[in-house]
Amino acid sequence: MNLANFLTLLSAASAMIGVFTLICVGGPVATAVALTCMGASLILDRVDGAVARRLGLSSAMGAQLDSLADLLAFGVLPAVVVVVRHPTGWMALVGLAYTLAAVWRLARYDGEELQVGRWGPAFLGLPTSAAGCLVVTAVTLADQVSATAGWVEGVLVLAAAAGMPSTLRYPKAGIGAWPWMISVPVMILAQWWGLRAGG
Repeated sequence: MNLANFLTLLSAASAMIGVFTLICVGGPVATAVALTCMGASLILDRVDGAVARRLGLSSAMGAQLDSLADLLAFGVLPAVVVVVRHPTGWMALVGLAYTLAAVWRLARYDGEELQVGRWGPAFLGLPTSAAGCLVVTAVTLADQVSATAGWVEGVLVLAAAAGMPSTLRYPKAGIGAWPWMISVPVMILAQWWGLRAGG
């Protein structure tokens, strides 16, 4: 196993720690842990590819590992977050739609899919990592509105689900990346701050 693949496996492990915490612990602490795990997976997802390219470690195996880790971190974990927080039939359908959209997006992904966009090279469809960031934002905003504002999460998660298999041209870098690099840490800190303020 090379370093890039090890980092990818760490991303998958982080995602599963988030899932297990939600299932076994539950409550606001589990939500904060799960969002932190998703944030860690986002960092690892950006680093593993850069390491692979820098050290000449790119391989078909690495690409498969990356897709599977992305499915866990940005397809499964976000869905489990919203379903555990709001265990209703409606939210279960939302979570299912989100995960299936992520599966579709990752299956369709092709290294040659980059398009020419207004802000440079662009993905076709919302990347699963960006969709996961939207869920982090949805969960935190819902908590600011009301502890029972599941509709806020539901609408934003469905929007993310619709965006993944779409033909939307999503910038690979720049405006497609920096808003999440700023907002996700802020949202995660807000989750932990809310716990501290409530405790």
